[in-house]
Amino acid sequence: KTAETSMQETGTYWGARMQHAKIPDTKDAGMKKTLQRTLINILLSTNREAGGISSSAGTTQPPYAMIWPRDAAMMGFVLDCAGFHEEAERNSLFFVATQRQNAGEQCYKPQAGDCYKGTWFQCYYANGKPSWMYDFEIDEVGFSIWMFYNHALFLEGEKQKAYLRKVYPSIKLAADFLTTFKDAQTGLQPRAREDDLMWKSQTTLGAGATLVGLKSAIAAAKLLNENSGDIQRWTKRQQELEPAILKYFWKEKTNQFESAVYGNFGPRGVILWPAMYFPASDSRTDGHAQAIYEQIVPFFEKQDQALNKEWWYLGKTTLAMAYAWRNNPEKRKLAENDLRILLNEVCTPDTRVYGETPMVRDVYETRDGKTTTKRVFDNRVGLPCNIAPAYMYMTAEMLYGNATLMENMFPN
Repeated sequence: KTAETSMQETGTYWGARMQHAKIPDTKDAGMKKTLQRTLINILLSTNREAGGISSSAGTTQPPYAMIWPRDAAMMGFVLDCAGFHEEAERNSLFFVATQRQNAGEQCYKPQAGDCYKGTWFQCYYANGKPSWMYDFEIDEVGFSIWMFYNHALFLEGEKQKAYLRKVYPSIKLAADFLTTFKDAQTGLQPRAREDDLMWKSQTTLGAGATLVGLKSAIAAAKLLNENSGDIQRWTKRQQELEPAILKYFWKEKTNQFESAVYGNFGPRGVILWPAMYFPASDSRTDGHAQAIYEQIVPFFEKQDQALNKEWWYLGKTTLAMAYAWRNNPEKRKLAENDLRILLNEVCTPDTRVYGETPMVRDVYETRDGKTTTKRVFDNRVGLPCNIAPAYMYMTAEMLYGNATLMENMFPN
């Protein structure tokens, strides 16, 4: 085959696959093109045999080419929103197969005692073998339960029941772990690794992920008309956790949740969505979204203080803002503008792909003896990264797509 023929065949193939994709209608051709590219990269990264979704389409970039529970949970949701339900389900079932059935399995450091029953290793090879470094991260447990549950929302009738019966044992194992993994003094989750950090911490990220895991387990049990003892046990833990989150993390003076992973803005968004600690209409939701927005303004305005710094997963922040402000016409524009910049300007030129970390840089160009300076966005690490644009895709879904499902994921 000639290169031209291969290009034509590739274009025909992906054109056909994207023809029926349910992409959020942003009314902006450039944004739509980036959302399509995001879907293509996620589908390219879905293992044909095992089903798990890698965090990067670049297989030569470990550990980004590995399959991470928290990343796969978000990417599976994106596939479901776009209508690729078969691929999303196979992704969920990969984590049924890799979950620890007993304490002490899949241990990199057995002496640390972090290989808990019902949890997962940090990330995996496509054959289900543990990959990189950490035995356990609390946020991955909560997001995995959420992944098992949210796929069911795209199914109906017996298909939904059949799927839930496959994943419910895994939901139960993980939710029972979250129920017993408790700080007796505070009622919060204990200190644990969060978001791939080398040290253990106790922040809104771990709390939000624990909360969303418990809420997902309860909702899944109700859909399946399952054991009421499970629901009671998990509800009791939820009712302990929620006031503890408010007591230790919420600051009335600044109207925001202040404790996050080393002050990082991205993990601060999880408590708004998908955890939905407060309803979208609550003034405290607005306050926390405003605090996140003010933290990221320097990047989007290319201010001097943003230069040469790493800005991780900005889609997590736009998603939180979209949840808070979707029905507020004035503030909604702030979320829409940031999303437009991410989808049209921050992605790499022409390819429409992202690295894990965008930056603001000054580029110098000399022509005819005259030097000019241009301030630009720059992407690096794990190109193309899947999880960073997946959050942007979910932002677009919240603003222009199936917001009703996203806001009503957990029935009362």
